Amino acid sequence: MKLNLNGCEISKETLFVVTEFSNVIGMTLTDTKYFSKSEKLFVTNDGTAIYLYLNTFQFAYLYIKKNETIIFSGFLGWIHFEKLMNSIYKIRRMVIGAEFNILPKKLKVDLFKFLYGKKQNKFIWDDYLNHYHFDTVQTIHKFIKIDGKKHRLFLHLMINQGSKQNNGKWVLVAHGILDHGGSNVTLAGYLLENGYSLLFLDLPGNGISEGERWSIEDFSHYAIAIEDTVKWMNANLLGDFIFIGHSTGTVGVTDGLLNPHTSQRFIKLFHRFKAIVYIAPLIRSFAWELSKFSMKNFSGLFKIIFDEKLPRLQDKATSDKNYNEKSANDLLSGKYAPLSWAKALVLWNEKNVMYGKCNADITIFQGKLDEVVDFSYNIPYLQERFRNVSVTMIKGAKHSLQNEPGAAGNRFYMELTKYLEKLD
Repeated sequence: MKLNLNGCEISKETLFVVTEFSNVIGMTLTDTKYFSKSEKLFVTNDGTAIYLYLNTFQFAYLYIKKNETIIFSGFLGWIHFEKLMNSIYKIRRMVIGAEFNILPKKLKVDLFKFLYGKKQNKFIWDDYLNHYHFDTVQTIHKFIKIDGKKHRLFLHLMINQGSKQNNGKWVLVAHGILDHGGSNVTLAGYLLENGYSLLFLDLPGNGISEGERWSIEDFSHYAIAIEDTVKWMNANLLGDFIFIGHSTGTVGVTDGLLNPHTSQRFIKLFHRFKAIVYIAPLIRSFAWELSKFSMKNFSGLFKIIFDEKLPRLQDKATSDKNYNEKSANDLLSGKYAPLSWAKALVLWNEKNVMYGKCNADITIFQGKLDEVVDFSYNIPYLQERFRNVSVTMIKGAKHSLQNEPGAAGNRFYMELTKYLEKLD
């Protein structure tokens, strides 16, 4: 998509925020009203843009340059932190949001060639980063494949080279079902802006990792994938770790820490993790009892109508229609969940009711409008089994809080900021 401002086309997906206001002094600016009376977007004749928040003595700015990616925001004068963050997240959503294009089939083929050690296009990673609009300015990207116990796993490392490096802290991010690392570019941008380096894990059967597409034989395999990944991190990375999982991305940690067969091993394995953060964690899915009843009594009908595939209810993910549309057409994202995945979820729930307690703390962020997971069951389940469970409910948010637009997304990132600042 292109944003046309007074004849200057600026690509929404390829804008870059820099820190020094002095860089724009002397440029010829054309005034363009863009949001409210107090918010303006100025643009120069070379396509450079400056976003200003002006209200009495309050003054905030974002300096934006075409052809690169947002990596930093800055401000002059005094402005209330929350108002500043609202402005920053608002323009970031308008600028990069979740604007990724449909993945070319050739690129998808090359990505899997990498996983299996076959020769691929030498520009594969440039294409991948540009396609999903990952920051390539102050970040070193590395791509790792792990031969795990059950699956070959794809890891995407983003090593922060910016001025706000957070003492070598690493964040391990695990996505939800049908998604992959590239689905969470906004979360990646936020973490990089706040000085963290990060590692995206594509879960088995998702993204570029090995496995039956969007399915799993047993939910314990998610725990094995997490174990494989954390072992690699402990052996290869310095510094402290933080875990952030979304939906199915939380299952591996939950199962590993609570399952009596693996709990002691996982507690030792996670000794360098300073925090475990769950976004809309999965134990049971939404409308659980009805779903179980339908699978038990109408499985034949499911097979006839849906070919044993459960269609992805894309509008349940976020309130961002544009993100939902792009995600639905992304070749690394799933359009359906196999019925086998849902059956594996039921079997996991039959086992996890017997799990014991764990002397670990977790922090949960949950959208109040979530109709993907049964949070009225999931949150009490986790509270009963973990030592300390902090819960923040986000008003107006659906399932993918990290990809929500507007006030709900702003609220999530502000609450996440408050939490992460307490860890320092």
